[in-house]
Order: sequence, then C-alpha cells, then structure tokens
Amino acid sequence: MSSADSPEPPAPPEHPTIIATLREMSGTVRILVLGNLIINLAAFLNAFLVLFLTDRGFTAWESGVVLTALMIGRISGSAAGGAAADRFGYRRAIIGSMAGTAVLTAALVHVPNVWTGALVAGERA
Repeated sequence: MSSADSPEPPAPPEHPTIIATLREMSGTVRILVLGNLIINLAAFLNAFLVLFLTDRGFTAWESGVVLTALMIGRISGSAAGGAAADRFGYRRAIIGSMAGTAVLTAALVHVPNVWTGALVAGERA
C-alpha cells in the first residue's frame, strides 16, 4: 500500500478559545467574570501602592500608613460585607462593594496628604 492510499489520521479536536467561551456564557456569568477580573487587578495594583505614593512625594512612613489602612479596611470590610449581604442581599452587597472599590481606587490617585490617603484606602478595602 502506498503512502498516497493510506487514510489520513483524524484531526485533533479543537480547543475552545477564550472568546468562544465568553460568548457561550450567560450575561450574569460574564458580569461576574468581569467583576472578578477588576477586583483581582485592583488587588495586584496594591503591591505598587507604596511605590506610587513615594513617587508622589509621600515619605516611606506615610506610604506605610496608607497601606496599613488599606489592610485594616480589607479585614474589617470582610465582616462588614458579610453583614451587608445578610441585610441587603448578596447581589446588592457585591454591586455596592464593586462600585465603591472602583470610585475609591480612582480617588486614591488624587490624595493630597497621608490622612486623606489613609481614609480613602481604608474605606476602599
């Protein structure tokens, strides 16, 4: 049997692409995935908060105060978020948390001093 007469091997199955997977998701799932992406991006940016603030003229101590306020806000925000979810419902608590995080993250870029930065960062978390 010659090589021209031999059957071709079956083609490997195509793997779904990210775009194809997103198209198959329901609208609710897409919103949750996007929200998760934004939250994780904000968490990633926290690693650079001290560098950003020191570049803007804050001392290392002042940048540390703002970062500490952010971490304290995160810890207390978990408890407050749970209480808010019990009282107002999970959907409203998540939407409120995401909206507040977006606004306060944008405000953190414009803080004029350490105490305003600590207040914004603590509330942001």
